[in-house]
Amino acid sequence: MPDVIECARDICNYIYDTHGRFPAHCEAIHAPGIWFQVHHVETEYYEKFFQNGLTKAQSGHDKCWH
Repeated sequence: MPDVIECARDICNYIYDTHGRFPAHCEAIHAPGIWFQVHHVETEYYEKFFQNGLTKAQSGHDKCWH
């Protein structure tokens, strides 16, 4: 469990360091809904820090849609 907490902390710090705030794209006090959907994930980040961190659909998104 400590490794899961460390991973979540690292992701939150990455978002803050990259965008200067957390959460990056909605109000911190009011976040409607109970989940966030991610589009255009930074594949380089997942390739660097996670083994098999992306699905085929996520890693191939740019090739299919852009």
